[in-house]
Amino acid sequence: MIKYNSRRDLLTLIMFSLGIIASLAVVVIGLIITVAVPDMMSKILAMTCIGLAGAAVASLTANLVRTDYLFFDNFFQIRGGLSKKQLSYKQIYALQKSKKMFCLNALAKDKFEILYRGEGPRIFISPENEEAFIKELKKHCKNLQIRPLE
Repeated sequence: MIKYNSRRDLLTLIMFSLGIIASLAVVVIGLIITVAVPDMMSKILAMTCIGLAGAAVASLTANLVRTDYLFFDNFFQIRGGLSKKQLSYKQIYALQKSKKMFCLNALAKDKFEILYRGEGPRIFISPENEEAFIKELKKHCKNLQIRPLE
């Protein structure tokens, strides 16, 4: 197994941090409402908001801490926080530069979209060492195309 971490840039760190801070603020406000307001419907709504905001904090924090890309003998794996996606090398046919702003599995502004055969969501990555990463991927995907930004 060969592992490449995701590159992180300042803009992405700021965006994730703001998301975490906003979610924590919702949790605090929800706790205050739960204690201060006697109305049961308000308490239920506040607890729902606390749960959703808590999940957002967990997800965003996990993505900051654990986003990486792993090469195994038979497949490529993208780990982004709490999620994991595996692709066989035969599915991958191209890497295309992308400037899409917010992608959980790519923590930098400059990133690649993995173009692959099969169903599923679009996959974006931002490996720390692009040259070494592409060289490794080309070892496994002989006909890999590297496409410029469109």
